[in-house]
Amino acid sequence: MTYDYQCKGCNAKFEVEATFEEKSAGLKPECPECGSARTMQVFSPLGVISGGASRADFEPCSPNCACAAEAMER
Repeated sequence: MTYDYQCKGCNAKFEVEATFEEKSAGLKPECPECGSARTMQVFSPLGVISGGASRADFEPCSPNCACAAEAMER
């Protein structure tokens, strides 16, 4: 797996490839920029892309809603 880290010394961000076992054992990577061992794992927001259908493709939100007419046309 790939883990994102940031150096507390120089603020450089970098990625580390490690197995789950290595991570569980207490992975402490050094910064590739300055060599500091003062690093921390950082978490980036996840972007989710869905190619699937939405709720509106299956049922209208209410019988009187405009999307009900659209759903009936499909």
